[in-house]
Amino acid sequence: DYASKNESRGINLASGKINEMIIMYKCSDNYLVTKINDIKSKIDVNISSSNIYGTINIKTNGKVVENNCNIDINNKEDIEKINKDTEKQIKKLVGEGLTFSKNNIVDPYGFGNILYKKNPKLFLSIKDWNNYFKDMDIKIKINSNIKTKGSATITIKEALDEN
Repeated sequence: DYASKNESRGINLASGKINEMIIMYKCSDNYLVTKINDIKSKIDVNISSSNIYGTINIKTNGKVVENNCNIDINNKEDIEKINKDTEKQIKKLVGEGLTFSKNNIVDPYGFGNILYKKNPKLFLSIKDWNNYFKDMDIKIKINSNIKTKGSATITIKEALDEN
């Protein structure tokens, strides 16, 4: 099977293979565009007495590069909303990639390898890792930090309207 564009982005975001990306938000008939960069991804396996579960932690920094919405990017509450929306969109992408991986019974993240390194006996006691992975609980945690409004002083729309 082939992963869709969003599934591939999700897999690559979780695997730490994307350094920066653009995220667009629709607001009324306009858009707000952020550029996230400094993307740090950490994949881990946690072992409790009765369960094995995975975690995908992603931290990003970013900036607003275009704002055609009725949002004041100098307002702390609006920036928090942009951060939450960014986290929601990244989590959706990672979730789509994870669903694709589980449905196709492949572990491109290396959860099995991490478990083996942490506890080889436990890993070897699992008869069929791929099917175990398919049903494994994996938590996705995203932390976005939009810091600046970028370097543009006017939006593309404003620049076009002036010409």
